Amino acid sequence: MTSKHELTRPNFLVIGAPRSGTTSLHDMLAQHPDIFMSAIKEPHFFSSLDFPFPDNDILQITKDPEAYEALFAQAGDKISGESSTYYLFDPEAPARIKAYNPAMKLIAILREPVQRAHSHYLLYDRRGKQPPFHSTVERLMAGDVGSPVYDIVRLGLYGEQLQNYYRHFPSEQLLVVNFRDFTQRPVETLEQILTHIGADASYAAQLAEAKPQNQYQVPRSQTLAKLTNNPTVLKTTMKLVPRPVLRAARNNLLLKKGAGGKEPVDAAMAAKLRAFYAADEKILADLLGTTPAKLWPKD
Repeated sequence: MTSKHELTRPNFLVIGAPRSGTTSLHDMLAQHPDIFMSAIKEPHFFSSLDFPFPDNDILQITKDPEAYEALFAQAGDKISGESSTYYLFDPEAPARIKAYNPAMKLIAILREPVQRAHSHYLLYDRRGKQPPFHSTVERLMAGDVGSPVYDIVRLGLYGEQLQNYYRHFPSEQLLVVNFRDFTQRPVETLEQILTHIGADASYAAQLAEAKPQNQYQVPRSQTLAKLTNNPTVLKTTMKLVPRPVLRAARNNLLLKKGAGGKEPVDAAMAAKLRAFYAADEKILADLLGTTPAKLWPKD
């Protein structure tokens, strides 16, 4: 018989990577009749990382055990989960997750690391103009990182990150999904994910119809972006305005669809990043039983 305590604990986690479709997946899974997803998407309960302001408030980091399990209090007998994208990157997260629930099912979505880094850079850029991508990458590659949560380059070292998880969990508990498959073959990929967590996979086509989240947007005004992301203004606003209202205002009033799509990554910088990731991709390919050349197919 399932205890009340077990019902207030998640059965599975989407562990990352950031900027790889986790928000869309979280929202899709929340529409499944047999699945309960936490209202706070990224509580990061198992993370050891320090999230500076404003990210600590934006993500609604939840460290108190009772507050964390309260996120799942309404799950009933549904399969329940949450999606904290830095679990994959955090070296201490696997051991913490295992201590909490050795049977936890895990889902990782991996995006080609150069494009992932660029997408992450654009996220920060829309909060207020950032230094050029190439100079940001050069600074990070040189070790000038500051908080590790802002290291958009090393967040793409999936091989060493997954190695850490395989040290703590058997391979059958960890499903690795390619972001390209998720975007181009969503029904088949959702079937795989639903089967992995023990949910009815026949709902995959219905869930795949959901509108993708976190699509490419740019600020309507750089001046307004800097003002609304000023720490003092942001902290005051977050205290006074409900988060759903803030989210709607950001998406509908402060941001707009990027005209012409994203600017491509400079070819020289892309080559430099690919060289940086090469050794790690050999590790990743070995873990996944493939070759580096087949990790990120282009067609």
